[in-house]
Amino acid sequence: MIYPGNWPVSAITGFLLVSAARRIWKLRSTTTNRHASDIPDASVQASTGCSVAPWFLETAGQCISAWVIFSGSTIVFPETGENLAAGAAAAIAAAAILELVFRFRYHPIPRSCAIAWISSVTALTISIGLAAGVLFLRSIPPGEPPIKLSAPVAGKWRVLDGGRTRFTNAHHDSPPEQNMALDMVLAEKNLPTKGQPVFAPASGAIQTADDGYSSGSGPAEGNLIIIKTSDNTEIWLAHLQKDSLTVIAGQTVTAGTPIARTGSSGSAAIPHLHIHAQRNGHAIPIVWKPGNRYLIRGDIFTFSHP
Repeated sequence: MIYPGNWPVSAITGFLLVSAARRIWKLRSTTTNRHASDIPDASVQASTGCSVAPWFLETAGQCISAWVIFSGSTIVFPETGENLAAGAAAAIAAAAILELVFRFRYHPIPRSCAIAWISSVTALTISIGLAAGVLFLRSIPPGEPPIKLSAPVAGKWRVLDGGRTRFTNAHHDSPPEQNMALDMVLAEKNLPTKGQPVFAPASGAIQTADDGYSSGSGPAEGNLIIIKTSDNTEIWLAHLQKDSLTVIAGQTVTAGTPIARTGSSGSAAIPHLHIHAQRNGHAIPIVWKPGNRYLIRGDIFTFSHP
């Protein structure tokens, strides 16, 4: 399952990014020289683009576009990057194919221009590969259906670790129940992550409420709250601030109830909120209300809390 953003806008953006460098470089090209490949004159072949620079620029432009869109949530799309990435990644592959088709139709590649052919095939292969990689990283793995959670914090937060593979999530396979865990820090300027209110992300019973550990002390999870929902899903919130817990084991809470504050207890190197969901020993993907956002490393998301 993939949660794409605005596909038409992403497609247009991706196409423009991919084609801009080549089109600027080749303003001189016209359809009148489409048969220039049959003319051995080197200067005519150069005018049709049989030089290293324009083809190199196009290949580099496609690769850079793919990477910018993948990491766009922290570079150019600070609020909507996680929403646009999936659609824009697919658009890169589509734009590469369209560029190749247009080139054959309107600006044929000279048959003797090996660098042009190599560059075109390379650009197409890399673009499709990067797009497939982005779509894979931003898709929810098959198996356990995702759990929809409400905001555990308020404001703008950055994901330090999260996603389906070790490439974006250091928690992967350590242990497997935390494969879909998230570590988040506050992304608001001049505001510390430590001491931020933590809210129950779902209704349920408090199964564990461990307190009393100062920063850097206690078990790996530090001060911990585990909420067990009606479908037996356990939601872990870890590294909480000492003496900040406002709930006890056995208590029932509703989503949005203040339950603690963020901290750096346990193995936390810096203050952050760790959260993951598990059921019967299996990691459960998390999507966030509203919009069912699936977050991975680098995403910035604004959590709304009433």
